[in-house]
Amino acid sequence: MIFITGATGFLGSNILKKLVDQNETVVAIKRKESSLHMLGNYKDKVKWIEGDVNDISTLESAMTGCRLVYHCAATISLSNKDRTSMYKANVEGTANIVNLSLYHKVQKLVHVSSVSALPALEDRLIDESSIWYNKPYPSTYGLTKFLAEREAQRGIAEGLNTIILCPSSIIGACNWNSGSGLFFTNMHRGIPFYTEGSGGFVDVEDVANIAIRCMNNQEINNDKFIVSGSNLSYKDFFGMIAKSMGKRPPSLKLNFLLGQMAIYQDAMKCALLGTERIVTQEALEMAKIKTMYSNSKVKELLAYQFIPIEQTVAATSAVFLNETKRRNR
Repeated sequence: MIFITGATGFLGSNILKKLVDQNETVVAIKRKESSLHMLGNYKDKVKWIEGDVNDISTLESAMTGCRLVYHCAATISLSNKDRTSMYKANVEGTANIVNLSLYHKVQKLVHVSSVSALPALEDRLIDESSIWYNKPYPSTYGLTKFLAEREAQRGIAEGLNTIILCPSSIIGACNWNSGSGLFFTNMHRGIPFYTEGSGGFVDVEDVANIAIRCMNNQEINNDKFIVSGSNLSYKDFFGMIAKSMGKRPPSLKLNFLLGQMAIYQDAMKCALLGTERIVTQEALEMAKIKTMYSNSKVKELLAYQFIPIEQTVAATSAVFLNETKRRNR
């Protein structure tokens, strides 16, 4: 059996579908309130356990008899109010998965980290050997993912065969009101601003495929891989989405004054509607950083060819537009 956390989320649901298609027996943990809409008919082909990664007794029972583990669960936020919950889910949750994998003598663990756990070096290509030095993390999320990696490395030291994957911004059809889905929602609304930073982007299919290939390849053990298809400026990436939707690409660089106005407006909107913060000071600071990631290690070891990001954006925009059209009928 295979155990997976985060199976109702963007990446986890894509991995789960592929495993079911391969006739694997899958056990997955989910919260009582979690939506299964991303799984479609696959939701009935999985053994569900109600709980979360901080529920140790439930985890211990759920992982019994499982030989492989995909740990995809994480809390992602750029809001200060979520710092405690991020630490609990991302760091303590990973420690629980590592400890129980060791206890159950799991054959292999794939731990999904993030490029946010890597140093935000602006003067060089970032690879798996890049380390932080005398510089604070630009985001609390990145810090918690770094600390989660430390737990995964501890597992390796204690004899747990572990693969650490660091995907960049994962793109594909998803929840359009959170994560990378907001890129498409905002471009469809015609937002005219862009930030001066840059980053990595990757198709969700690529991340799911690489996770499974790393798990199944017996020659890949106790290693770490950056999983990123392309490096682009946010201006170019937003322009690519806008073009695929028939919208005008953003042409105004977000300056300090506009940024502060956006933070204030977002705070007021969220206070009135009770929704989660999207535009925060931390988010704007992150959006200014110019990072580039090397994918040469995973490409060479797996002989893997990434889906062109232009193709990913076009396909994702098509899904977004079709769903928008259906909702508006």
